[in-house]
Amino acid sequence: MSKCLFVPHYKQNPYQKLLAEEMETQGYAVEFGSYPFGLFPLIKLLKKHKNIDVLHIHWIADLLKQAVWSDNMIIYRFKCLLLVIECWLIRLSGKRIIWTIHNKFAHEGYDKKKELLYRQALAKGVNKIIVHSKEALTFLEEMYGMTLSNKTEVVYHGSYVNFYPINNIERSELRSGLNIPDTAMVIGYFGQIRSYKGVESLIKSINELGERPDIYLFLAGLVRPEEYTATLSNLVKSEHIKLKLEYLSDQDLINYINMTDVICLPFADSLTSGSTILAMSCGKALLLPEKARIFGCVPEQGVKYFQSQEHLKQMIEKLDINELEQMGNTNFNKAIQMTWNVMAQKTIAVYSA
Repeated sequence: MSKCLFVPHYKQNPYQKLLAEEMETQGYAVEFGSYPFGLFPLIKLLKKHKNIDVLHIHWIADLLKQAVWSDNMIIYRFKCLLLVIECWLIRLSGKRIIWTIHNKFAHEGYDKKKELLYRQALAKGVNKIIVHSKEALTFLEEMYGMTLSNKTEVVYHGSYVNFYPINNIERSELRSGLNIPDTAMVIGYFGQIRSYKGVESLIKSINELGERPDIYLFLAGLVRPEEYTATLSNLVKSEHIKLKLEYLSDQDLINYINMTDVICLPFADSLTSGSTILAMSCGKALLLPEKARIFGCVPEQGVKYFQSQEHLKQMIEKLDINELEQMGNTNFNKAIQMTWNVMAQKTIAVYSA
């Protein structure tokens, strides 16, 4: 049986788990690893996992951390060159390196000029690149200033239909506990909350609503850093905004998503969004920023795109509950088609291409 190594292992992210499980049913064993420290970390990694045929890199923040600390650009460029050489040495040994590019930049906020140089070096060194949409490929070619289509394959992200538990609390009961009328229209935001995710613009939009007293916002997720919690709390001016600023278990997450009528995710600083795909998997309509078209997975009939906070506010004022239900059904029907079986097949095909 052929073997690949997924690195790094993000245990809380179901993406790797679901992809690995499906690949193993198709005859491809998957191991998980973490980046070691020091010179040539990828070579060190493969010495630890000797029977691996394919090294599959997913996120590179921990690799970047080891490189970007240098203020001397000559030294830093040399490190990037060493990365290319390291990849070529691995390839010469008969092993293949695949890189799935999930993000435009790492969430840790490193120097973007340095990070771009590192990403360009890795793109040159690997055998193949995987992206989750055609729109992402177009963006990356422009961003990296290099042709990637000759070594890049589009493999769409699988959905979370039937992965999470079914809701076990009636939405009316949850709404009652939050002092939200059962007849109200509830906009939800779920996921980790950081300053760059546009949550402040969503709160301000609800604060400024005057003509739609029936609209509520439920904002839930772990705040990073914790100090940002006070900023969000102080921003709330309306009793129609309900905050649950903490980590949600899978069961609570599904229960609260079921309580909402539409999900708004006002960030677009990524190439894909697990939160967007989860909303689709739960049959929810979506409100997304225009730049989120790069996700490439949401049907046009299942989403409304906004260009600014003012546009978002205007859009919210015109929401219709019946239209939102139709949009949610459209998204769910698309999510059903986004199977991990197909994703695993295409990923394995990339390994041997």
